[in-house]
Amino acid sequence: MEKEIKLWQSVVIQGLMDSLNKFFITESRNDTYQIMAKEWLNTSDFKYCCELANLKPDKVLKVYDKFYQYKKYITEFAENFKLQSQIHESEKHTLH
Repeated sequence: MEKEIKLWQSVVIQGLMDSLNKFFITESRNDTYQIMAKEWLNTSDFKYCCELANLKPDKVLKVYDKFYQYKKYITEFAENFKLQSQIHESEKHTLH
């Protein structure tokens, strides 16, 4: 079960990174992927993925909003690492 949760957490994090336009490969389609990812954040599919990832969608979006404000200052690696840490910390506080 823990592996499945981590898999879904990775799906959520990848969607967040895509919506921040942080791609490892530069392609002409990245702008389209970014738009699609931003739209995904407002769907029931996003909420369901968060549920499968054992995350609260509203908490994820709060962390996302903070990162969105400063996305130009954050590298792809640091963003991924910090975003994962923030989401997990946020969840720890809400579960206790």
